[in-house]
Amino acid sequence: MYKKALEIDETTFASRFHLGGMYHMNNDFLEALKCYTGVLKDRPNDKIIYIKRGKVYQDMGNHRFAIEDNFNKSIELEPTIEAYFYRGISRMKCRDYDKAIEDFMKAKDDFSSEEVEKYPGIYDGLGQCYLARTEFDRALDNFDTAITRDPTNIEFYINRA
Repeated sequence: MYKKALEIDETTFASRFHLGGMYHMNNDFLEALKCYTGVLKDRPNDKIIYIKRGKVYQDMGNHRFAIEDNFNKSIELEPTIEAYFYRGISRMKCRDYDKAIEDFMKAKDDFSSEEVEKYPGIYDGLGQCYLARTEFDRALDNFDTAITRDPTNIEFYINRA
């Protein structure tokens, strides 16, 4: 339907933006990037587009591009818990544990408790970083918090194990 809408009016922002999301969900990463990069030309200061594009790069395993060209830009435009959380994940995947911890702590400490509740993965990320640094007690505390906040997330249990 998004493609059909674009046949009628190829400049429709919503159709181009959401088509990028559909491509991303279907693992057609290059098409998703084309869509998101195209809408950035119309809205170069839209923090959400940078986050969406960064998440595509994450799924491609290109965490450096996710960080440098996307999450950093989103935070520069307007710091959000989502941008810090996802940048923390990419930094963790790049084995930059100190900076990942900084991002997860910023996400945890600088935003409202209501926002933090939506991201129990913050604690899982902290746990993984502390585990990598062999700080086992801190890792376990954070994994336990992640599990307490979302007891249905199987990955939290696996990471704690």
